[in-house]
Amino acid sequence: MENNIPRILIEVTARGAIRELKRTPRRGIRNMVDLALNFCHGRFQRAFFESAQRLLQNEQSAYYELVYDLVNRVDTDRLMTFGMNLGYNSCTGGAKTIRRIEASEGYNIPWLATIMVSGDQYLDQEDAYCSLVDQGRKLGIYSWQLVSRGNAAELLALPRKYQDCAFALFCTPEEWDEALLEEASPLYNLLPVVRYEEGTEEVCSQMRERGLFYAVCVPYGQEELMDIQSGELFACTEPLGSAFTMLMPREGCPEGTRQEAYAAAIQVRQSQRYRTIPWDILGDSCMVDSVISEDECFAVFAPNGDLILPEGAEEHLNLFQMSLTDILRAAYPKKKAQ
Repeated sequence: MENNIPRILIEVTARGAIRELKRTPRRGIRNMVDLALNFCHGRFQRAFFESAQRLLQNEQSAYYELVYDLVNRVDTDRLMTFGMNLGYNSCTGGAKTIRRIEASEGYNIPWLATIMVSGDQYLDQEDAYCSLVDQGRKLGIYSWQLVSRGNAAELLALPRKYQDCAFALFCTPEEWDEALLEEASPLYNLLPVVRYEEGTEEVCSQMRERGLFYAVCVPYGQEELMDIQSGELFACTEPLGSAFTMLMPREGCPEGTRQEAYAAAIQVRQSQRYRTIPWDILGDSCMVDSVISEDECFAVFAPNGDLILPEGAEEHLNLFQMSLTDILRAAYPKKKAQ
């Protein structure tokens, strides 16, 4: 997505707001949110910043400390690049494209797509994955999640090539070694995400030393639900300095457990007790999609290319065999008005 006058004006204004935020954190944060409301026109952006405005009325909010920490330790260009790709290219320009195509073509388009793949698989099918992102951008999809299944360094080719998109790369602590961190650090449109397990603390410390904007991801099932609901999980992830604590349901996690986890994430987020923002990958992504274009839609592609729906993989909907448009048209038709 090429730069245009509205984006340039927003970016220049945001940079000035960040400078003020560093000098007077609490007033600066409130002013930035007020400023954003003056600029934003999309449904999701307005809903997001109105919610932020209400939250920041709480003078004891831990999010003041979180934002102050981020703007003082993370390079401004890094925050601006990722933030503009996500907030403007994806949730503004991309959302507008999504709504237009959905209205004319009669099928739903996700604002965010997830690819589960190893670096070796990516190299074998590089043209197909690049084509997927190219097709997605034409449909308005500028946000992508890459869930590594090994050899993650090869997956960095996508954020390198598509610098107008926002990417999140999910890896285990073992994968986030010095070599991968070295290659990922120059990519300002990339959010490194480390799985929460043994070794996460050390990796987060290294990310922090490099001034990265990063997140942790917690796979959950019924066993983890109590810690999510009590907030104990977020008390444990808070010291890691992660902007987000992302919740990802384990394979086979019951729908009831997913709903309870999402409800708990919302409650903890609204409580503003922890210096990390709970984000339920499935629930919150669907919420954003429903605000952007009414019908919620969430697309995940398995390592073999199959689209994964809540009821399981669809073998006949495969990114190596069909266009993204045909896959979405078949999987997510618009509901007919009664």
